[in-house]
Amino acid sequence: MDVNELTNKTNPFGYSFITYVWVIGLACVGGCVRYLNKSTTAFSIVILIRDVVTAGFMGLITFWLCQWTNISGPLSAVLIATSGLMGNHMTRELETLWKIKFGVQYEPTIDGKPIDVPHDRGTEE
Repeated sequence: MDVNELTNKTNPFGYSFITYVWVIGLACVGGCVRYLNKSTTAFSIVILIRDVVTAGFMGLITFWLCQWTNISGPLSAVLIATSGLMGNHMTRELETLWKIKFGVQYEPTIDGKPIDVPHDRGTEE
């Protein structure tokens, strides 16, 4: 591992400007697609900007997670674009992963209603 790779692994801002342009741009395209697919009313610049900014931010977070887990190339691009498309839903998914990883009490829900999940998966009697 050379010095540049080590710097990138320890510093999330150690990547080139063009890398960030591609990452944020790809995620923002996902945000535009989300807006176009979800928009049922008249055009709203405020909602479009909200979706694009959220998508860009989530794409950036996803890029850093991909780098941390050594996911690169086309799979990384797919994950970045998908997280941009998911927007705010991606924040909920990351929150769930965070809670599971650090052992915080997690109660799964569907449409805001708690669901019962068996806790004895994989155990034999």
